Amino acid sequence: LKTINEKNNDFSSCLASTANKKVVVKPNCNKSSPYHQWRLRYDDTLNGETVSNATVQFQTMKRYDDGVNYCLHQHYDTLGKSQYELKPCSTTENNTWKYTTLIPDKLPQKHN
Repeated sequence: LKTINEKNNDFSSCLASTANKKVVVKPNCNKSSPYHQWRLRYDDTLNGETVSNATVQFQTMKRYDDGVNYCLHQHYDTLGKSQYELKPCSTTENNTWKYTTLIPDKLPQKHN
């Protein structure tokens, strides 16, 4: 997932998971590393549908030994700084993201 590189003022940095289930911002992206890959999760009823808004989750492609699927969670700390962490994927937890497009289209391919 691309994210802001504050030094360059562009979106050249990437979010990556770590072996100890943390999320870090990396200056470079590595498409072949499961730590840098994220799976898009959304309701199966939306698969193939044309939509302009949807609720999605980003699940790390890294498989951890505990067998739990982890999703990206973002919040702001008391100083207003964005914080990222991995939490178990759940439809009841607040680890969902809003996917919005100007023109209704099919959601990106879902990876199982």
